[in-house]
Amino acid sequence: MFLGPRMIAVAFAAHFVSGGFTFYAYSVLFTAFMEDFDASRLQISTGVILTQLAVALCSVFAGVLLDRRSIARVMALGAALLGAGFLIASYAPGLWAFYLVQGTLIGAGSAMLGNIAPSTLVSKWYDRNRGTALGISQLGISASGLVMAGLAAWLAVRVGWRGTYVVFGLFSVLVMAPLLLAVVVSRPEDVGQRPDGELPPAASAHGPARERIARPEHWSAPLRQRAFWAIVLTIGLVSGVNGGVGLHLPAHVEALGLGRVVGGAALSLTAGAAMVSKPVYGRLFDRMDHRVAPTLTALMQAAGLVLLLLTESTTGVLAASAVFGLGLGGVAPLLGALVGAAFGRERFGRVSGLLSPLMLPFSLGGMALSGLLADRTGGYALSFQIMLVGAIAGALAIQLYRVGPARDPAAPA
Repeated sequence: MFLGPRMIAVAFAAHFVSGGFTFYAYSVLFTAFMEDFDASRLQISTGVILTQLAVALCSVFAGVLLDRRSIARVMALGAALLGAGFLIASYAPGLWAFYLVQGTLIGAGSAMLGNIAPSTLVSKWYDRNRGTALGISQLGISASGLVMAGLAAWLAVRVGWRGTYVVFGLFSVLVMAPLLLAVVVSRPEDVGQRPDGELPPAASAHGPARERIARPEHWSAPLRQRAFWAIVLTIGLVSGVNGGVGLHLPAHVEALGLGRVVGGAALSLTAGAAMVSKPVYGRLFDRMDHRVAPTLTALMQAAGLVLLLLTESTTGVLAASAVFGLGLGGVAPLLGALVGAAFGRERFGRVSGLLSPLMLPFSLGGMALSGLLADRTGGYALSFQIMLVGAIAGALAIQLYRVGPARDPAAPA
């Protein structure tokens, strides 16, 4: 039996835990952090910014490990580090200690468990149907938002944010890490299978077919390809928009006077809409010009932002959140699909690792800018207008992406 679907399920779970615990739950707990630490929006935004900084820096090394070592061990170690980080952070006596853990253990754990790791696993198992497989696996990110936004709010009311972090930590260490070690198979070739479940190459009259051996490639080779920089600009811009809006959406709703419950509902609806759209974007990528799906996701983000800027009612905010979510859904799967199409599955981890720190200024800038402008203006109108410009720029940047069929580095020149 082809094990690819099982790897998709594992990637789904890894995305669920990593994305749900470190981003969606953080957004819902945002005001609880502010109250406990007596901090501003910018100060609390700094916590997740430090996490993303650690993720980006660690991803460079994680990408190399994922291409060369056991993916199961890398991801299991990430789950253990993530869990330890949550357990330690739950006892943080002040903001400085909270920052320290968010920017070390939680960031490193997230880089090795989530981020590029599940996408690398899926990309090793799928080639021809990579976009569709990534879209399905990354439903875990949206599912985590759909579930974790409400669950984190429920836990926070009953045990506080510190108790919520203890629950996250125990689950990561006791459930996620053992599961990964037991189930993950790094590559289909490790169990005598082929990507997409295809049959092995037939033997020829000259003897059995042999796998081509990849020639060594300098780590900087991808930096000389235009497709690489098109991905940086496009995904960087839309990721910045996601961070600037997603992290602050519940706080924006509360600032409108609609309450914390509506804020959590808006975030959940955003995640639900993203969940619906992810497989669609993946399918579009596999079947159409590779620029169509990224253009569509950026334009849907822009449409959602326009609606957020025009409404202050509960119904309007929820509708705008859903539209924005339809755009958000394309960002994660399309990053992996674009990398796979341009660089092939054998270089997927390394190239993804190189991309991560280069896109960091966009994602961190969006989060920090929204928090800073909200503190200074008392609302999110100006920051959302800037995010709207960023989404439109992302739709334009992907037009620079030009690539034919992915060249396998094992192929002769």
